[in-house]
Amino acid sequence: MSQEMLYHSRRHLPLEGTYNVRDCGGYRTREGRMVKWGVFFRADGLHRLTQEGQAALLSQGVQTIIDLRRTEELETAPNVFADSGHVQYHHVSLLADEAFQAEPEQDLESLVEIYRKILDERQGQVYKTLATLADTEGLPGLVHCTAGKDRTGIITALMLALAGVPYETIIDDYALTSTYLGDGFMEDIKKSALQRGFTWEQYQPLVTCPPQNMSQTLNHIDTTYGGVSPYLRDIGLSQAQLTHLRDMLLD
Repeated sequence: MSQEMLYHSRRHLPLEGTYNVRDCGGYRTREGRMVKWGVFFRADGLHRLTQEGQAALLSQGVQTIIDLRRTEELETAPNVFADSGHVQYHHVSLLADEAFQAEPEQDLESLVEIYRKILDERQGQVYKTLATLADTEGLPGLVHCTAGKDRTGIITALMLALAGVPYETIIDDYALTSTYLGDGFMEDIKKSALQRGFTWEQYQPLVTCPPQNMSQTLNHIDTTYGGVSPYLRDIGLSQAQLTHLRDMLLD
């Protein structure tokens, strides 16, 4: 995939109060089709999104917002759209609420281990997320977590792979997050980690997004489930839902 397409002028939405809101359109599939612009968005936390930012996001046509964060994260940083009459807001915690409760003296799980746990142990939540997007008014939709790279990255990878986007492109899209999570975001995460008793050396690997993380995750789906489409069928999505999502995503 060309760098021009990866960094397309429509890719990143510089909304005040956010870092990493992106349109997943413009990517070519293996069959030569293209993911539509303005249909599927990924984002970091929306709790700081200003009124102007909210209006700008809604102007993109977003109808559904799925918040993938844990309950604790919602309580400390409420989503600005939680009570909105302008979009359908859904909360689906893609991680168990007890996740990241390790003590500072314990080794933290790697991101690849966390991604595998989501795929293997949170299949009901993965199903609910994609089934919500597959509803009649599910798209245009946006999924987000705190950084917009891990939980959001898993759902985005599944959606793009379902559309037929090559793994190489999905990996590039995952790694693109490092371009947009700036110093302000990193300072906030560092402060939070230190307050919880972790050192930055312990916690920093959890806020990176090296391409091999997504490469290993996609390989796990292939070797364990036989591919993304079989995985999605295994967790309960019907062929009609998968076809609808694919049709909505593609030109």
